[in-house]
Amino acid sequence: MQNKNHKFGDIFAAMHLNWTSMESKGPFQWREGPKLNLSSTMLIIGHVAQGRQDNDGTLWSMATTLATHPKTMVAETNFVIYRALPNSKKRTIVGQAAGHGLINLHLCDKTRYPDPSVLPGYVHSFGFTKNFIIIPMSSWLFDPCRYLTGIDARDPQPFLKANYHWTASEKSKLFIFRKSNGEHVKTINVDPMLVTHQVNAYEDGNQIVMDMLTYKDSKLLDTYSYISQLLNMAKYSSGKLERFIINTTDWTVEARQPLTQRNLVNAEYPSINPRYSTKNYTYAYMLEGTLLPGNTRISKINVQDPAGNAITWSPAERSHIPWEAIFVPSPNSTAEDDGVLLVGGFNAKKSKGTVTILNAKSMTQIGEVTAPELTPVGMHSKFFSWSFPKEPPKPTKEPFFSSSAQRIQMYFSTLIVYLSFYILMG
Repeated sequence: MQNKNHKFGDIFAAMHLNWTSMESKGPFQWREGPKLNLSSTMLIIGHVAQGRQDNDGTLWSMATTLATHPKTMVAETNFVIYRALPNSKKRTIVGQAAGHGLINLHLCDKTRYPDPSVLPGYVHSFGFTKNFIIIPMSSWLFDPCRYLTGIDARDPQPFLKANYHWTASEKSKLFIFRKSNGEHVKTINVDPMLVTHQVNAYEDGNQIVMDMLTYKDSKLLDTYSYISQLLNMAKYSSGKLERFIINTTDWTVEARQPLTQRNLVNAEYPSINPRYSTKNYTYAYMLEGTLLPGNTRISKINVQDPAGNAITWSPAERSHIPWEAIFVPSPNSTAEDDGVLLVGGFNAKKSKGTVTILNAKSMTQIGEVTAPELTPVGMHSKFFSWSFPKEPPKPTKEPFFSSSAQRIQMYFSTLIVYLSFYILMG
């Protein structure tokens, strides 16, 4: 029943890079006891796009696993939460939950699994507060039948489109874990949704306030992410900026409501001042538009204002298309919006990547750099504060990032802008 293209026991990997020369040092070697897969019959079928970090530097992330029992042909899925302490190369499993039923692989046929209630849903990101992790599982469900049996192998498709199916009859779920001991506190059913990115989450008395971008279905990822559809944005499925308020006394959702009344247009890639992560906050920055020339902007939204008043910045040049904005606070700043935004993008006319620097308070442009090559569209980014040596060491061998499309990463690093390496399931 095993797909020939996947070997059981594979784990989610990370690359280890020399930050000065951008040479590859090969896969990053975690020092851990049992691998996150836990066994040779368990494989990771999903991993969140972005981890989270505590103020002390502890890194948190999570994966969805599928374990099979060859003798009985029964499979089960788990959410596995793990962390890496500061200055540690060891990942430690903090908690896990079998939030779904058992999957009888004998029931796999040439269609879909007959009981969607036992299937795991897609998870792109998770909520993160001082004491809790909240995993929003969507109603875009993973069906192991095609994946494990190779059904329709003559019609290969991308992993997500081939193995996930939107199932409006099934509720989405919020899985809540306690960070201190990994306890699975509660699973809460909510109306069907697809969640992409988190804005922020924090605790307020006996409530968890969780802000995130939601969609009514999975078309953003299984339909509109294809080039043919990107060029026809009239049918684009725009998301919502929603606030969930969870009562931690009885573990119910007290409210699910739009965070602002502002009519967001294809809003994505939210960013906040990282010093306000897990705290009550005022400003969120995000991309709005269609990723087509002349129709994309960065918006600063006041989430405390019911009207959602915003200040926006749009490129002066129509062919300049921005995407994710990264907030970098000013040293010793006291105001939440005191800092700059580093906005990745590209110039379609010049076929080159760009990084624009904006004043986060006024949303005015401070400066811009143009890369020598075109950069990938839509890559997640992250800012790392870093002091450069006086003279970078010379590479001892051909750099890993040696192709023209990859050299831009080296260029950006020398400008102290960003680097993020992000892998998402095939």
